[in-house]
Amino acid sequence: MTQMEEVLREDGKRQIKSAGVALVVVLVIIVLQMLLDTSFLYGILFAIPFGLFGITLLSRGMRDIRFAGLAATTENQVGYQVVSKRMYLGIAMGWDDPARLYDMDGAIHSEMKEKKSLVWKFVLVLAAIFSSLPIAPRNYIFYNQSKEPTYLLEKKGGLRSRYFIRDLQGNYLYYAEQQKQTGHDMIIHFYEKANVLWTAESDRYLDVITVKNPEGMEVMNLKKDAIPVEAADRFGSMSGLLIEKRDHEPLPDDLHLFLYILNKKVAAW
Repeated sequence: MTQMEEVLREDGKRQIKSAGVALVVVLVIIVLQMLLDTSFLYGILFAIPFGLFGITLLSRGMRDIRFAGLAATTENQVGYQVVSKRMYLGIAMGWDDPARLYDMDGAIHSEMKEKKSLVWKFVLVLAAIFSSLPIAPRNYIFYNQSKEPTYLLEKKGGLRSRYFIRDLQGNYLYYAEQQKQTGHDMIIHFYEKANVLWTAESDRYLDVITVKNPEGMEVMNLKKDAIPVEAADRFGSMSGLLIEKRDHEPLPDDLHLFLYILNKKVAAW
């Protein structure tokens, strides 16, 4: 069994457990509606996202366990992109807009768009209102500087989510996982098979993330919602991460994708 198969099976079991929790919440809501004199409509609106998330997590968890053996990883040809030492990764307008990687002149180097139907958008709005959004599974498409789709990003649903990266043929390439926290520190590893490619470390009170390579060398710092002096008018009202690279080396795809995952994690704090 490969590392990716093992991780997918483990994640499938975790999603099934999370589905059980979500469906129990729906059951509790129904019981409370019967026992208490409360608005039936309010109860239904509260139960919809938990019910749909529970069913979705159950089906996806069972699928991941069943087909984990088919998720063999493939050797990926890593691409590189020339970028500036200072970049900004953020969302321009509302929560439904795609995240984009900008240079200080405002040129777009990549973007990440979520895949969702109109019905799923409605469910996510309800989930946000009733604070159940963190357990929702999400799917995104990564577009390069030429606006070509190149990777798929899956956020597995549940109480403790992993992120998986696939190519357009469906092959699993990478995954990211957060370590159990000790104190207030956050540590996230980005894996290719069993190998750690990148590690992000942060004290949650500092709002600064340090990204390190496998040798433990710092390659960049990410500052949450920091405003670059040279582009304050452009990014002053944008929520995201100010990226400060240590060198002028091109940005590899795996690190590029990891930045988007970190942006999603930071936005959920």
